[in-house]
Amino acid sequence: IICMHHHPIQVSRFMDRYIVKNYQAFLDFIENKSNIKLVLFGHIHADFHKKVQHVDFYGCPSTSIQFSPAAVSDGVFIDAKKPGFRMIELKADHFSTSVVRLEDVVETQQ
Repeated sequence: IICMHHHPIQVSRFMDRYIVKNYQAFLDFIENKSNIKLVLFGHIHADFHKKVQHVDFYGCPSTSIQFSPAAVSDGVFIDAKKPGFRMIELKADHFSTSVVRLEDVVETQQ
């Protein structure tokens, strides 16, 4: 598992101005590393998933405002989704992940 702040793969035209500067070198480095299964990153303020070769890349939502990578091309950056975080559950031979939103936490406490 590799955890990063900035994203190492292309996410959206808007957010990719903040991509890790040497992202291609990073992707080349992990290409033949079969022991790397998961790359987590934040900074994009959105839930995101893309599988590249054998590695799952997951972006984490923000604990503040959310961005909408899909809508950025229309000039809309803010998503109406509530703040959240990503949960990761590690098992001996696999992992699972889910996003928890503020509304989920509030509903659970009521």
